[in-house]
Amino acid sequence: LGRADDAFAHLEAALRAKPDYADAHFNLGNLLARQHRLTEAITHYEAALRLEPTRADAHFNLGKAFLLTRRPADAAMHFETVLRLTPGDADAARHLALARELATRP
Repeated sequence: LGRADDAFAHLEAALRAKPDYADAHFNLGNLLARQHRLTEAITHYEAALRLEPTRADAHFNLGKAFLLTRRPADAAMHFETVLRLTPGDADAARHLALARELATRP
């Protein structure tokens, strides 16, 4: 709805009440990524994955954040995980190819 400030407030309140709420970490990561606050987004995606290690959407979004922060080897690891969890995921395969290509560049 374009009400990022309200979303932040609600997600942060949810995490204060329940720090192990994986969905709140994931959604806060998404909100931060949309605002190009990638370092903060990475922190929340990683928190979501500590709580739910097989969450493919968090691996995918973390991989994208790593690509955007010029960490292609880290990105590749998460796209590989997505493909293990959801074989045949075309978006993950494309992003993995890009991450591998970028990782080999000087």
